[in-house]
Amino acid sequence: MQPNNSDTVRQAYGEIASQQQDECCGSGGCGHCGDAPAMQAAPGAGAISFPASTAGLSCGNPVELARLQPGETVLDLGSGAGRDVISAARMVGKTGKVYGVDFSREMLALSRDAEQQLRDNESLFNTEFREGDIQDLPFFNGSIDVVLSNCVLNLAPDRARAFSEAHRVLRPGGRLVVSDLVVEDCEGKAGLAGREDASAAYASALSCESYIQLLQDAGFTGVQVLRLNRYAAGQCEGDPVTTPIQDLLLAHAASITLMAFSSR
Repeated sequence: MQPNNSDTVRQAYGEIASQQQDECCGSGGCGHCGDAPAMQAAPGAGAISFPASTAGLSCGNPVELARLQPGETVLDLGSGAGRDVISAARMVGKTGKVYGVDFSREMLALSRDAEQQLRDNESLFNTEFREGDIQDLPFFNGSIDVVLSNCVLNLAPDRARAFSEAHRVLRPGGRLVVSDLVVEDCEGKAGLAGREDASAAYASALSCESYIQLLQDAGFTGVQVLRLNRYAAGQCEGDPVTTPIQDLLLAHAASITLMAFSSR
């Protein structure tokens, strides 16, 4: 029996997490793909080392656009090696809290290593990583101020459920800021259909309009497109999901960052 998309994606990202070449996430911020600027770290922040193999596992910079405030509680869906969690933790400060959730134990091991570096280098103890499924989040209703996600929600087998879960955990008036890939035409969708590798997760990639509709169906309001960029050559290089289909993405895809608000 063929593994489902979740199993294939979990295996692909687990293999990436096991590659151990380091890069740094220091006072200039963590590396992000595409043309999104790096996040600035808190003043005086030290460097956090990540395996270079994880550098391309994003398609935007939701942390930069989320307008995070000191004291906020933040959740990163599909937190991977912990880059966005580290950046967000520096922004919300010691009075805030940033959670990361991921279903890959290998990625969680990397993120917890980064977390320890943050504690040792910067005396920040405001992060926590949990193993979990973004379609069944291990968080209470209304417990989160800001939900972030970076090139992850499109990989969920049941995106409607994942969006509903994000809405459930947000407090009334809380906000979601998500970066993801969208595929804008039927030719691109047809090219992705029938794949058996991790790229199959994008076989049903959404258009921008459909993505917004899913957010609204989940109960989000005030949806705003903050950034929309055509997929660029070399963007997210090394991502096990996007690399095999880069030609298709160059011709038919864009990275999008949206903000939406909880209606409760």
